[in-house]
Amino acid sequence: MTLPPHGSLEAVTARPAGKGRGAPWLRFASRRLVTVVLTLWAASILVFVVLNVLPGTPAQVILGTQATPASVRALTIKLGLNQPLVLQYLHWIGGLLTLHLGNSYISGQPIGPVIGAALEV
Repeated sequence: MTLPPHGSLEAVTARPAGKGRGAPWLRFASRRLVTVVLTLWAASILVFVVLNVLPGTPAQVILGTQATPASVRALTIKLGLNQPLVLQYLHWIGGLLTLHLGNSYISGQPIGPVIGAALEV
């Protein structure tokens, strides 16, 4: 094997073969992006599971202790809490991704503007 003469164009443009091709910053950024996405997904699953293992149902909490079983059942159906957990999760994560966070249980208004107003300084 002979080395190209010093200063030749071939010496400047030659790349090492194999795994080292590509911009290092691009590999770093793509790995970091994948890590962030996976972390957020894992956090969303954790939050969803924790919310579903708390005692009582959201319908019971919203309606209070004096609610009739029929009204609890009706609100459970209205909120979609009678669906399988997988469908509930997909609906919940879809709402997060589209920033449709649902309505306030107290005022009935969309919760996004309520949170936005509370965060204004």
